[in-house]
Amino acid sequence: MRAATFTQRSIQALAALLLLAPLLAAFCGGTGAGDLSSRFSSLAAACVRSLSVALLSAATALLIGVPAAWALSARRGGTWRAALLVLPLALPAPVAISGWVQLLAPDAASSFALPIAGFTSTFRTLLFSPIGAALVLGFALWPIVALHAWPAFVRTRNEAFAAACLSASPARVFFRVVLPDCRRHIAAGAALVFVLSASDFPAASLLLVKTLAVEAHDQVALGRNAAAAWISFPLLVCAALLAFLIARTGTRDASNGHSRAEIHRAAKCGWFSKTIFYAGVALGFALPMLLCLRGVLNSGRLPSLAFQAGAGALMLSVRLAAAAALIAGLLALARLLAWPAERASALNLSALVLLVIPGAVLAAGMLNFQIRGADFLIAPNFAPTWLALAFALRFCYVPLRLIEEGLRGLDPDLLDSAALLGQTRLASAFSIALPLTAGHFAAAAALVFVLALGEVPLAAVLAPPGLSPATIWLFNQQHMGYDEGVFALSLLLGIAAGTAIFIGSFVIRWVSQRKT
Repeated sequence: MRAATFTQRSIQALAALLLLAPLLAAFCGGTGAGDLSSRFSSLAAACVRSLSVALLSAATALLIGVPAAWALSARRGGTWRAALLVLPLALPAPVAISGWVQLLAPDAASSFALPIAGFTSTFRTLLFSPIGAALVLGFALWPIVALHAWPAFVRTRNEAFAAACLSASPARVFFRVVLPDCRRHIAAGAALVFVLSASDFPAASLLLVKTLAVEAHDQVALGRNAAAAWISFPLLVCAALLAFLIARTGTRDASNGHSRAEIHRAAKCGWFSKTIFYAGVALGFALPMLLCLRGVLNSGRLPSLAFQAGAGALMLSVRLAAAAALIAGLLALARLLAWPAERASALNLSALVLLVIPGAVLAAGMLNFQIRGADFLIAPNFAPTWLALAFALRFCYVPLRLIEEGLRGLDPDLLDSAALLGQTRLASAFSIALPLTAGHFAAAAALVFVLALGEVPLAAVLAPPGLSPATIWLFNQQHMGYDEGVFALSLLLGIAAGTAIFIGSFVIRWVSQRKT
């Protein structure tokens, strides 16, 4: 891809500021930013807890994600394996916590009251702690590390890698040749996991860990929007550093071919990596789902009655998530049509900030717009659309990043040839760039759908009375206790997320076959 011109960069910067407008409104609106100095000790403790959760979560993601990416890089045609890879990331955090509570803290099924010292199990104590929150987040977010490292590992499996395998052991080649070449991509994935874990709200809240994200959400609940925004300022700094790290990773054309000797060599020494990959999928998705099923079956009630409890809320969440995926896809389409051959770094940066900032801060900014906007913004009929728009802004980084990666893989001579034949930029984007990136659009739609399906902070602040998405119904019930209704809705949410991922993988596979 070409670097954007000065005029194009100016337009992109203006569009990036428009994306960040709700976040800036959170800093300017509301009250309560003046007395944060009096709560310095509690905020410092929350910051330390956020850092500890983020560090342990990133370490867990590295331990699983790097071997998993190495196992995936040894094979061709990874559409279905990519679907398996994304399943832990697609599972909403409240669903995963329902499963782990069923396994490690069954006494919490009756009440979420704090345990009495000396009368609780060690496993429950560890689960309801920063260690438990970090492990749950690490098991869910390790695919981010794998997704960053996977293409880099594929590029390292070339003739030099095959020659190194002839003169050294596979482990030595991996640690001395492969890892140094891919360290920036791995670091970018770990950094993204770090920031997402530090800004996560539902896992920290349900496991009773007072992090910065929980502090920000509490301030928004009290109407102190500016205080919540300033509390989250350290996470904004981390987001800026993360964007710089991702920009430094660089891109190269991936090699699509592997010789039979290379594939045989990788399969011969890759059993450990494949075991770690399947174990990560089990810990992040399969095991929590099976434990939720056990919670439903052990309740003693008919499963049909348990599943009816949150069915209406689930259908509402599915509609909101589908609308969010559509809006985010339209944003990505606008980016593709405007700059089919140029990078859009400013848009990616602003979208990344919206992704990693605590959801309560973005919700506070959207709420300020809603209160100060036109009357139709606060009309009951417009509330679902407003919530879907907030979801789309929250996760617009996913389609923007995927579309840019798809455009980077295009042969630049295609667009140049179309320009020489007299096609306009818009016509070239429609006739060349859009068909060749259709698979990336399908992947983006599936990911935005499952991420919006499990979003808690935005829905908790922006959902009006009488409009309760499934994650909010589940989140509120989990704070009161874990019963068969909680486990049933958790199971349904997991099934909906997994179904969306596999439908998206089917569409991607169909599009790739049509190309060939």
